[in-house]
Amino acid sequence: MLLHGLYGWAGEWSDVASWLRTSRRVFVPDQRGHGLSKKGLQDFSRDAFVSDTVALIEHIGGPVLLIGQSMGALNALVAAARRPELVERLILIEATAWNASDEPPDDWPARWPLPFQSVEQARLFFDSQGTDGRPWAESLEERDGGYWPRFRAEDMRRIAAHLSSYDYRAECRRIVAPTLVIGGSRT
Repeated sequence: MLLHGLYGWAGEWSDVASWLRTSRRVFVPDQRGHGLSKKGLQDFSRDAFVSDTVALIEHIGGPVLLIGQSMGALNALVAAARRPELVERLILIEATAWNASDEPPDDWPARWPLPFQSVEQARLFFDSQGTDGRPWAESLEERDGGYWPRFRAEDMRRIAAHLSSYDYRAECRRIVAPTLVIGGSRT
């Protein structure tokens, strides 16, 4: 099971999912408030995200190899700690076990020049932001005279508020699955 990060959607995992499908069943959900999932929910807490993850793993008959990126990695970390019998292996990408920031979360999408007039314009914009623009541009949907994100900005602000300060170090100590942690920086 592959869990995307904040502002993401299931489709960003398409390359990885196609590679994994050669040897495994692959599940790539849109997490609440993202992609094609329901928008405007009342609960965007970590517990809600983790409950969704656990329910899906139970539904498909885990245990699973659970891979998460950024926000998805935090959801995977907590799910693996709370329900170790459901996670056979864990891969956490671009996440830390704690963030003690007092800074308000960055509202990056508020700076996007919406709507984008084309996927190419979006890709160039995201490239200029220091990220790989292709998956971000591909995450947009065409509607209302342009290309828009597959999320509601209000939902993302509420989710980001939950991410601005956390400490999952105690949960890390409860993880029993073999775990790979991947991080990096540009220099």
